[in-house]
Amino acid sequence: MSEPTIRNRILGYLDKLTDHVHRPRVTTLEIEVAVGIAIVAVVSLFTIHYFTTPMATAVVVCTQIDRKEARKLGWRRLIGTMFGGLSGLLVVIIDDHFGGNPYIFVGLAFTAIILIGSLFYVFKLPSGSWKITMISLALVMLVQFGEDRVLYAIFRLLGTVAGVLLSVVITTIWAHTEMAIESYREQRKLTEAKEEESEHPSH
Repeated sequence: MSEPTIRNRILGYLDKLTDHVHRPRVTTLEIEVAVGIAIVAVVSLFTIHYFTTPMATAVVVCTQIDRKEARKLGWRRLIGTMFGGLSGLLVVIIDDHFGGNPYIFVGLAFTAIILIGSLFYVFKLPSGSWKITMISLALVMLVQFGEDRVLYAIFRLLGTVAGVLLSVVITTIWAHTEMAIESYREQRKLTEAKEEESEHPSH
């Protein structure tokens, strides 16, 4: 088998592979979420579910398909996560100080939601960040009553932040992978055009 034939076969296989990655049978979002959840599953082998449950939730909620806005939206969601999570932690700490009274807890939770909603309305912040802020607030403050309640809330806060960061990393890496594939495909087209021109020169 001649060298050009081997090269053409290899390039043909690469074309099929890149075409499959570029146009998969499932959506890009599904692939990204699947990768994120798989990573969370590995992390769950080494830590408690108070960390990995909010981490998985954040991956599903924050992973998105808009490549151009991925980094900017990622930072916004990270800020929203921290704000909501710290607010939830504050609710737990205050309620724990009053002996874990469920009525006080409900009042504190309601107050936190109203205050955060008012801040978003006054400063006209994007609704997407408000949603992740509310989710983070709920994930952190809705922990079982008990001696280690504050500790579990901290674990949930850290897990939520880790999930947001993971979603940003996955989206960014996938975006660069797709750009590399596009660049390869364009280069292949140019190479084939030059080869065809050299084989059939114009007179």
